[in-house]
Amino acid sequence: MKANRILTLITFGIAVAAVAAFAVACGGDDDDDTGAGSPTAEATAKPITVGDLTINEPFARAALDRGSVYFTVENTGTEDDALIGASSDVAGKVELHQTVTEGASTMMKPVDKIVVPVGETTTLKPGGLHVMMTELTRELKLDDTFSVTLEFEKAGSVNFEVTVTSYTEETTAPMDSGGATGMAGTSTPMQ
Repeated sequence: MKANRILTLITFGIAVAAVAAFAVACGGDDDDDTGAGSPTAEATAKPITVGDLTINEPFARAALDRGSVYFTVENTGTEDDALIGASSDVAGKVELHQTVTEGASTMMKPVDKIVVPVGETTTLKPGGLHVMMTELTRELKLDDTFSVTLEFEKAGSVNFEVTVTSYTEETTAPMDSGGATGMAGTSTPMQ
């Protein structure tokens, strides 16, 4: 009986550590309105444009073998667009994700696309929409930079550099969650 209780406590401890590591990679514990993680001054200084879209404040977070990329996308065109894919020179697999809470469980679900409505800004942020990188080809450390390519439905593709930031820094990015559509049937639990 005592051995079963010890085994249960050890298993619980391992599960808690795994959840914490996974949450750091996706920013799952950071849903407040102040945001977290910030782009460097250099990244903030130069907006990235593709078609009628402007990408601002790109930054990344990394933990273990995963990483997440965040940014804002402003659509100044005359029609809606959508982020439909992404790739990176440091990841074997890159997906569009949304962090959702269902009951007591928080998990990430892949989405087919992230809508960028005309005249609006869509924000990819910790605890919300994000670009998820797995199968990292190298460890990502604070202040590292790497290349990301985003593919938009109408504007086409754009490549830019992203800087890995501290998990505790503040960002000035607006915290609108944007519009995800096409939830896929699979999910990655964060518990």
